[in-house]
Amino acid sequence: MGRALCCMLYFFLNMATYSTSMFTINYLQREWNIGPHQFSYISAVGGVTFFGAVFWCYAGYRRERKTLLLLSVLHCLFLCSLFALSSFAATKTGVIRSVFPILLYGGAGFCVSGLYPLLDEMVMQLLEKENKADFGRLRVWGSVGSGAVTVLVGQILSRTGEYGWMFAVLCVSTVAFVGCISFVGASCFSVRERKKEGAKKLGSVGGEILLFLFCALVAGYGRSVLSNFFGLFLENHVLDKGRFVLVSVVVRTSAEIVGMHYGGAAVSLIGSRQVFCIGLFANVLRLAGYGFCVTENYAVLSAVEVCRGVASSFTIVGGIKLVCELAPREHESVLLGVFSGVYGGLASFAAGVVGGALISRTELQRGAKTVFQISSGINAAGFLLHSVVCFSRAPAEKRRGSEREALKTIEIEAK
Repeated sequence: MGRALCCMLYFFLNMATYSTSMFTINYLQREWNIGPHQFSYISAVGGVTFFGAVFWCYAGYRRERKTLLLLSVLHCLFLCSLFALSSFAATKTGVIRSVFPILLYGGAGFCVSGLYPLLDEMVMQLLEKENKADFGRLRVWGSVGSGAVTVLVGQILSRTGEYGWMFAVLCVSTVAFVGCISFVGASCFSVRERKKEGAKKLGSVGGEILLFLFCALVAGYGRSVLSNFFGLFLENHVLDKGRFVLVSVVVRTSAEIVGMHYGGAAVSLIGSRQVFCIGLFANVLRLAGYGFCVTENYAVLSAVEVCRGVASSFTIVGGIKLVCELAPREHESVLLGVFSGVYGGLASFAAGVVGGALISRTELQRGAKTVFQISSGINAAGFLLHSVVCFSRAPAEKRRGSEREALKTIEIEAK
């Protein structure tokens, strides 16, 4: 029952969070008269999710279920207020019109920031005495949910043009998520005391954690740039938007499902650092693809979206497993929150500021492609840095692994 619950929770949570994300820029442009340049700075307020993730992971310890209920409802209310206040905003000046989205968008980001790390922590607890390689197989249902809701909302908007349906889907998804937690209850999750591990000090791995978080920031920046300005890219470079979105989402979601499903096995086979490194490289390819290649050639689009699916799945699975390997047990939950905050929050802030600055200095018609091109170079630098460190550590790790195997063999022979 616990595994089925995890699948449903990831599915409905991703439906709720992705129901509005891709089309928010278009909605604000039409209903609030906020252009892409202004939106890029509004999206930068997503940087509060860094502090939100750390705060909620600390405050929600041993109260995960209640915290998840609270955050999911508040996230929905903040975003639905964007829809409810649109008629009011149309009568106000530019400054007032920008303040409300900043407050509401920032509030929604602060709430959603705690949802994923808390849910990941609960699932890792569930798998504590089982095979942790199954984590990706449970989280893959989030990819299914995000793909399904993006296709659903995209098709509804292309047929009706009414953004109210987007927020209706958000409300239904949130109710389903809340219902799953409320109906099943907290008994499915074995909340346990966190044992302190005196031998494993946080300071001994501090440098490696900082490097990992920097690379997570770069990867999250690339993901946020593509998410924030995808709508602008569609507006200026794609004629058949409905078909384009359908193909991109189906291919990306399929690749994400495969990546999530086999991500745990890949970690067991080649290691979490290497899986995270593959995710970084795929991130470079997808940004370069949209910046230099993608038009309405669906073969090229499919190849780029495969990279996008691999980047998302391998970065998340490899990153979460790497946090669990590096962090002392008593700090694991907070560091999962830091990873989520950096990957989603600080990265969103960086994407908004950098993207806004670039768009303000280029023609609007080429703004999205210019942002993608420059961002691919930034992500390439992060990939190279992580690769050098990752593969320089490989011989030492292999040697330590061989020593551990030798010790186990000696213990078995002694018995």
